[in-house]
Amino acid sequence: MHKAPHAHDAHSQTGTHWLVLSHCFNMDGRAASQVIADKIPMLIAKGITPIVISAPMGRRATTHPHIQAFAVGPSALRFDARHLLSERIGRGVAYRVLTGLLSLVLAPLIIVERLLSGLQNHASWTLSAIILGLRVIRRHQPTLIYTTGGAYSAHWAGYWLKRLTGVAWVAEVHDPMILPGQPLKNRNLRRIAKTEALICQHADLAWWLTRAALDSARQRHPEIQDRGFWVHSGAMPPMALRDAIATPGVIATPSLDAFHIGHFGSLSRSRNTGAFVQALASFVRRRPEVRSHLVIDLFGSDLDPIGRAAASAAGIEALFVFHGRLAHEAVFNAMERVDLLLLIHGSSAECSEYIPAKTFEYFWAHRPVLACTYRNTELDRLVLERNGYVAEGDNVESISGALEAAYLGWENDSWKPSDIAPISVESAVQTILDRISSKLAQSLPTPQPYPTA
Repeated sequence: MHKAPHAHDAHSQTGTHWLVLSHCFNMDGRAASQVIADKIPMLIAKGITPIVISAPMGRRATTHPHIQAFAVGPSALRFDARHLLSERIGRGVAYRVLTGLLSLVLAPLIIVERLLSGLQNHASWTLSAIILGLRVIRRHQPTLIYTTGGAYSAHWAGYWLKRLTGVAWVAEVHDPMILPGQPLKNRNLRRIAKTEALICQHADLAWWLTRAALDSARQRHPEIQDRGFWVHSGAMPPMALRDAIATPGVIATPSLDAFHIGHFGSLSRSRNTGAFVQALASFVRRRPEVRSHLVIDLFGSDLDPIGRAAASAAGIEALFVFHGRLAHEAVFNAMERVDLLLLIHGSSAECSEYIPAKTFEYFWAHRPVLACTYRNTELDRLVLERNGYVAEGDNVESISGALEAAYLGWENDSWKPSDIAPISVESAVQTILDRISSKLAQSLPTPQPYPTA
């Protein structure tokens, strides 16, 4: 079921331990992973040894105990196996043959699982996390259970582990779970709603990553009272990565010869560039002279189908250049070398309570941000405070106007960085530890007295 920790066993027998349940821990490109993984070194520096239980898809940690557990459900086993096979043998012929055979063998069980459960495939990971969590609690006696996600299976495991052992439980909720008035039309949505209720009723502390998400949850569950708070996830400062070798020549250094707009991260049908591409086409029609020195650099994800269709219809496909994925240590280097950072927020209802994690990385780059947002005054304020440009994400005219304002700022060299500091992971961790100190002081390491002469 799992890969047990080995290198850290001797170290993990003493001191203050926290049991951390994170389904996608150390998975590249996953914001849910980054939110918790960036905190781990700071917890260790505070004298806390995190014992992480995660699914097997991420990199194995080397600085603390890390148990990687397979889920018990067939659909989750298929998902995990596909990911591990692609990492080990690539996606060639062997991968297609092996995953085809695996799907064939598991198909009857998956059909039964869907009929009986109707939940997301990671739901069955809860049982694995509970079994291994009980083992960790018996052996290491952690002072706190910390669930984070992302995937609601971690929170379910945290609830049951608290119920079975009495260990204090804190929950970090990454995304809005349920929106006001949202119909619970299937079993999975009802499970998500129940997860939120369990957190608000039974967690010793819980925090959301935006004020709006906390306010929304509190309206549904006022019993959370002062056990609930919000804290922006923040991002690691680029100086933490400067010792790494950056990838040279990714894009041209910003200059008056070309106006580089950079988009970093994933794009999808729900978070697509359709409106931005239409706005860009409108801007180019108004200012045809800019076409010769305008470049849209895409990192991590090529143009989505909706954006590509809009670019093709407008005849501006050549303005978009896809650079592929960058190693994490090279991301900030590339961000600092563009003239405008593009943030595509999305257009779904949950965007009103959600701030993309990429936002906080953008702020550390100290470059102007053009944010195409959707009904999120909290995100708008953060961008505008840092001299960025905000547009309604589904309004072509609004985006076109903001794009022109950003271009004029570049053309006239009039944009100035804000004096407001970026939001760091360290500040988020300190806020969390301060709340834990006030409510669950016994979960923290005992301060050591200064030696006397």
